[in-house]
Amino acid sequence: MSCVDTDEILGPHRYTSATALGPLRKDEARDESEPWARGRGGTRVGRAVHAAIQSVPFDADEAVIEAFARAQAVAEAIPDRSGEVAQLVRQALQSDAAARARAAPRALREVSFAAEFDGVILEGFADLIIETADGIEIVDWKTDDIPAAAVRARLREYELQAGLYVLGIESATGRPVTRVTYVFARAGLEESPGEPASLSARARAQLASVGT
Repeated sequence: MSCVDTDEILGPHRYTSATALGPLRKDEARDESEPWARGRGGTRVGRAVHAAIQSVPFDADEAVIEAFARAQAVAEAIPDRSGEVAQLVRQALQSDAAARARAAPRALREVSFAAEFDGVILEGFADLIIETADGIEIVDWKTDDIPAAAVRARLREYELQAGLYVLGIESATGRPVTRVTYVFARAGLEESPGEPASLSARARAQLASVGT
């Protein structure tokens, strides 16, 4: 997710985001039919799921999950799909990543970052960062409607986005990113797109091309 979705020239700097440079899939295409829906990628179900996970306690019981899911489904004008939203939130909270967040000294959601790389200002939001003694784990929740067998192939399409998250979070916090995890809620799987150092190296090269 990101607070800037297109590149634009503002003064001497060029602005971009992890979403703008990363993949934008048909099932995650922006829905701008309502003013309040602008500025975030994802379908209405995806936005509802992300909004619920952003606020619901990691140890929420069924009643709380369903209440948050209903509220966000109504906010996205899809009240008839609140059950689907609740199931996806439930799947995310049952992931190993959520368990690590519950056990961590600190876990922060919807973490914004902004950093400059060779004249390019990168802005965005990380769904979740988990602090550990060794560094930081970045977690991204995905609601892609794909089977488990397709997750690895889809994950390759997120490698650049993941690298941009690594660059942004490391620059913003001054701490190393030791792990990047993508949780595919529908498939019930979580996977890593690669080692943070390799991901960030690719992302830095991409940013260098944006700045030219």
